[in-house]
Amino acid sequence: MTSKNTLSAAKRGPGFLIRRLQQVSVSIFLEHLRPLDITPLQNTILMVLEHEDGLDQITIATRAVIDPSTVKDVLTRLEGKGLLTREYGAIDRRTRLIVLTDAGREILARASVEARRASELLLAPLAPAERKSLLQMVDRIVTAHEEPVTPGASTPWRRSRATPDA
Repeated sequence: MTSKNTLSAAKRGPGFLIRRLQQVSVSIFLEHLRPLDITPLQNTILMVLEHEDGLDQITIATRAVIDPSTVKDVLTRLEGKGLLTREYGAIDRRTRLIVLTDAGREILARASVEARRASELLLAPLAPAERKSLLQMVDRIVTAHEEPVTPGASTPWRRSRATPDA
């Protein structure tokens, strides 16, 4: 649906439409997560830790495909809310490992319910088969662009997996 003041989807182009979709998505997820006092980005980091607790900041950034300096700020906020703690590494005492607290696990469980609701609302205009197709196509586009165009190129979405020695 377009108003007389907006361009058709074909004239707006994929970059514009994908950016707008991302804005709509973030808005919907923010609204659903607001009562839990977490953001979609904070939820992503908590989900990474749920799958593999005790990671360092760089590995979390890699797993979540987020810039490490952004992760540092988000971890500080989550720690301030009591949702995670930082512990010294057993092998390298300079390394701080991030661990979910019981409160973090509780919020994450509640957030997963709200995230499902947000996903349903976001995709509500599409039929079930269209939802599946959309997600498959977006995944195919993202996967195709995860490999560097130029060997050695580094961008936030092309981070290599962190290693214990890194």
